[in-house]
Amino acid sequence: HGPTPTGVASLELVCSQCHVRETDLYNASPKKKIFQDTDHPGCITCHENHKILKPSDSWISMKDPVAPCSTCHDSTMKGATEIVAVRQQLQKLSDGIDRAGLVLDRAERVGMLVDDGRTALRDARERQILARLNVHAFAMKPFTPLTTQGLTAASNAEKIGYDALAELQFRRKGLGVATVIILGFLAALWWKIRRLPPIEGEAPR
Repeated sequence: HGPTPTGVASLELVCSQCHVRETDLYNASPKKKIFQDTDHPGCITCHENHKILKPSDSWISMKDPVAPCSTCHDSTMKGATEIVAVRQQLQKLSDGIDRAGLVLDRAERVGMLVDDGRTALRDARERQILARLNVHAFAMKPFTPLTTQGLTAASNAEKIGYDALAELQFRRKGLGVATVIILGFLAALWWKIRRLPPIEGEAPR
């Protein structure tokens, strides 16, 4: 994995200077002792060294040969069920956020106000960030409530978007009905005027 900086006993100490929450979760997790007992360096076992990549939900997998989990786990090992569950929940949350965003975008493009939906979507994204952060706890207990809350917020945002689109359709139908009524009234008025007797001296209509 390469040498640590001069005077630093562990590269984890370097990472923890910025990634405080991740470090706290990892230090409290059962994975820390396992890594220590098997001589695996903490952070760089999954994240590598001198090759900083933006983390991806796809890393949580045992099928992809480049996924960190697949380095130590296969489908027969302890923890396999949790790895699959974490990936599925993250994917479900990501899909829910994407759907809600598309619906809110559509509603805004046609002039509908969806501020409450945007607020709910922000909350969903915050829960997504926290869920990804809590992957470092290597446990379902702190993770699952965050994805559940995120899915609820995303679903609420999506509903607000669809409600706005439904309201737009209702307004359009109402405008159409009002237009027909007004045109009918004008036609009846014109017909009534045509039937009025001509004023004396005025040419017949």
